[in-house]
Parts: sequence; C-alpha cells; structure tokens
Amino acid sequence: MNNQYHNTVVAVGQIGFVDAALIRYLENIKSKKEQLLVHVTGSIYSNLITKQHIEEFISAFSIVDGVIKNEPELERIVHQKKTDILHLPEKELQQYSTERIQKKADIENSGDNETKEKLLNRNKFINLFGSSPSQRNQKIGLVSGSFDLIHTGHVRYIKAAKDMADILIVSTMSTNSIRQQEKNKKGDRPIYNQEDRVKVLSSLEYVDHIVVFEELDCKEVIRTIRPDYFVKCERDMSRKIVKEECELVKALGGRVAVTKDKGDYSSTEIINFVREMDNRD
Repeated sequence: MNNQYHNTVVAVGQIGFVDAALIRYLENIKSKKEQLLVHVTGSIYSNLITKQHIEEFISAFSIVDGVIKNEPELERIVHQKKTDILHLPEKELQQYSTERIQKKADIENSGDNETKEKLLNRNKFINLFGSSPSQRNQKIGLVSGSFDLIHTGHVRYIKAAKDMADILIVSTMSTNSIRQQEKNKKGDRPIYNQEDRVKVLSSLEYVDHIVVFEELDCKEVIRTIRPDYFVKCERDMSRKIVKEECELVKALGGRVAVTKDKGDYSSTEIINFVREMDNRD
C-alpha cells in the first residue's frame, strides 16, 4: 500500500472564516503529525464566501500540506495507513469570529508571541538587508494595509506581490492606527486584535517579514525599507494617502505595481453581511 499519507491527520469541517483561531487549532494538531491535510465540507457563509474561496485561502498556509477538494479523494486518503480524521470544532471557531464581528468580545491584544520570527523593526531590517538598495542582492517588495478580517482577495494580492520580488514584506497598521482612521467613523474597527492579524499574515507562505506601523500611513516604513516594488490593488489607488505613499516610493527610486482588485468582496461587506444575518436570527 502507498505510504504517502503515513502519519497524516486530516482536518474536516465547515468553515466560516480563516482566522487566527483556526490557524492555532491547525498548528496544534499538526504538531503531533508529520502531515496536515484539510477537507472543507462547506462554507458557513456560502451566500458570500464560497467553499472554493476558503480552499484557496487555506492552500496558502505553510502549515497545510494539502487541501482535499472532494469526497472520493477524502475516502481514498483515509484508507491509507496511519491517517487520522479530526473534525473541526465548528461552533467554537465560529463563535470566536462572530463575537469579534459583533463586538461582543474584547479585542485587546492577547499576548501571542508565536509570530515573532517574521516581525521586523528598523534595526533588524538594516541588519538583514542593509540601509540602501545598493547593498542588497535581492529585490524587495512591500505591501501595506490594515489586513483586518483577511480574506481570499488579500491572499491573491499578497501572492501577486510575492511573484514580483525575492523578499516580500507586509506592513500592517497597529490597532491604535486603525482606530484613528478617518473611515472608522463608527469606531468598530479593528475586528481582530494585532496579534491575530499578524498571526494570519505570518502563516501565509508568501510573506517573508511583517512590519507593524503606528502611523496612519506607511511612509516611515517606505523610507526605512526603500522597496524595489511597492504593490497596491486598483481599488486603493484613488485614496490620497496611497497616492502620497506611491510618490514617495518613486522619489526613492522604487517602482509602483498595481494589481487587480483583491477579490469578489471587501472586509466591510463581509462584516456587514454577518452582522445583518446574525441580527435576523
């Protein structure tokens, strides 16, 4: 018998959001096995987020060794020796997400230190890559955003940026800076705390390093990193802050690359959809 799936665990279940709670659960079961596969039986919010979107997102995590997309494939794999099936704790995982979307849970930082290896500050960046592009032998790409309630569109955007560069750095806003954004008029963002957002980003195989910034724009990050490529998506290019960031990148000798829109929906659309659906219930 083929031993391809020796010492393998298959996580099976419906999924609403791919977030830090799901990642921590998957990391825990992977720590006991050599290989982790995931079979998504459906999307809890199928009217907005399809099963295919969830599978695409999960496939981008370095911890996941494969996504099983259909029942016959699952049946074939589970008959292999040393293959265990674990059913996802769907209610608990969904509760974690919905409590934060409905603002029923504290969003303060959790003290999670599991993502430190990818986090960068100015001094660490300079030690790794030098203080100017002339000191590097690799092309550096930079993306920026709040990445609050990350979805498949963000993953596509980040992958497109990684395809342009040897090293991809994701700069993400701190909890305080998201709260101060002009568009946060209701004061209901961020949904997830800083550790959760960094946790999801650090789990993506396309992300090499992460920078958290406290300002309302990432200009100081740009000045420090001086990226070869600064990558934004189309829908962000009309914003004044983004235009200023792009001009700074060009002034420092970098290039601005624009990707297509991130996906079929925005984080705000997902949040509104879930809140309206839960209110109807």
